[in-house]
Amino acid sequence: EKWRHVGSIRRYILLILTIFQTVVATWYMKSILPYQGWTLLDPMEMINQNWQQSVMQILPYLLQTGILFLFAILFCWVSAGFWTALMGFLQLLIGRDKYSISYSTVGDEPLNPEHRTALIMPICNEDVERVYAGLRATWESVVRTGNAEHFDVYILSDSYDADIAIAEQKAWMELVRDVGGAGKIFYRRRRRRVKRKSGNIDDFCRRWGSNYSYMVVLDADSVMSGECLTGLVRMMDANPNAGIIQSSPKASGMDTLYARCQQFATRVYGPLFTAGLHFWQLGESHYWGHNAIIRVKPFIEHCALAPLPGEGSFAGSIMSHDFVEAALMRRAGWGVWIAYDLPGSYEELPPNLLDELKRDRRWCHGNLMNFRLFLVKGMHPVHRAVFLTGVMSYLSAPLWFMFLALSTALQVV
Repeated sequence: EKWRHVGSIRRYILLILTIFQTVVATWYMKSILPYQGWTLLDPMEMINQNWQQSVMQILPYLLQTGILFLFAILFCWVSAGFWTALMGFLQLLIGRDKYSISYSTVGDEPLNPEHRTALIMPICNEDVERVYAGLRATWESVVRTGNAEHFDVYILSDSYDADIAIAEQKAWMELVRDVGGAGKIFYRRRRRRVKRKSGNIDDFCRRWGSNYSYMVVLDADSVMSGECLTGLVRMMDANPNAGIIQSSPKASGMDTLYARCQQFATRVYGPLFTAGLHFWQLGESHYWGHNAIIRVKPFIEHCALAPLPGEGSFAGSIMSHDFVEAALMRRAGWGVWIAYDLPGSYEELPPNLLDELKRDRRWCHGNLMNFRLFLVKGMHPVHRAVFLTGVMSYLSAPLWFMFLALSTALQVV
């Protein structure tokens, strides 16, 4: 496929641009630091003086070397983000990329009746009213497209709070009654909660996966329009080598000041980075665990997740399973795409800083766990880079702190 060759060329260009920019910036950084070169040190003079004087004489050079090393790493990280955002801006300015996944469809093709799609929503002790309001909006939008016969809905509950579980079942019966969803909208509650969300999806695949060609994974706060869902199905039908197609969800529905600020920010720069990621990655891209369509058969065959061996916090069930599933799907030869230009996909954000930190802690833990898979045999280089950038998302903060600490120490000595 031509896109693979084009994707490789684009990524080589990104690598060259990032390295060149980093080398130039590091050279300029070196030129403004006070100690210009180790040649100013006199080894014979250092031998003839006591060790404390020698240490104090060599310490500034060691600090400066550390500063330059950290600066190069951090500038490389910033540079990659800069080129991603820039290419995303140009992509949105110019228009559709002929290698994008959406370029393969016109948008009004009839859906293949042989390919049925399951909309699955794994939930665990969620706000029942919010879950079913979003699900109702999504289903009613699907019905309005006239393609409801191609879709079924599964609410996959892992809730262990008895009151919430009862409320879920009551809300499900009311939803089925109100929208005429008998035989189309199903509810299942697991008795044994194994492997969290990924185990919940695995259980669906074992029980009902063979009945469907595709499944769309929804979060508890997801809403997707019928046009978006049918568009994803058309892309899957038109691209038989696509394993996962990730939509680009937009933040919406927030009412707290903190969440509104976050929502505004993601609406401004989110599309730039999503389009930029697509430009560099093409069919070797991200999967974010929700608001995405998945080809069920290869997912069952290649994306089952075993616990990481060993003991401690970086062993056991994989937490950030979405990145790993995308890497496994690509390792098996299937494409993983971002439909960055497909509208109608929405999600919510944490309402306050504490909830944001809880989510970030979970993501941090999951990304650090995923880095254990960096050298696993057969992984595509792009997905190795995804594991690395996932770690850098959280490692960059302590590296910046070290950079500032060394810079301060250099001024002191």
